[in-house]
Amino acid sequence: MKEPTLFAFSERDSAAQFMFFVIASGAGGLFIPLYVWELCGAPAGVAYIVFALAVLLGLRDSIEVTPSKTVFTRKWLFIPYRRYSAPFINDLWYDSDCGDAEGASGVVVKLGSREIYIGSAKTMRHLFRSLTPLKAHSS
Repeated sequence: MKEPTLFAFSERDSAAQFMFFVIASGAGGLFIPLYVWELCGAPAGVAYIVFALAVLLGLRDSIEVTPSKTVFTRKWLFIPYRRYSAPFINDLWYDSDCGDAEGASGVVVKLGSREIYIGSAKTMRHLFRSLTPLKAHSS
């Protein structure tokens, strides 16, 4: 029998999308697509750009909390490539310098010994409010 889901959330993986963009564009300067264009011609340059956009737009993440387990999954389109799980959420904070919402761009969820960045500036407050009652409280 499947456990009830206490909380489920899925959205684009903004942290992975940013890192992929920086790498795929040659440190943010679009050097690699222009180099491919110059070296291999227009069709190869266009193919590189289309491929990079497909990867970039397909990066997603999700978190699912049940009474006995919390599972965080990173996926490309619908193919999971990284999964973290723990019995409960150890801690939760905003990813800003001081750990508060001011200047944050997402939320950090600690599962076991892993710190996982999730959310975006638009969804971080919703995630924080929803996940806070679900984290383990130490006595």
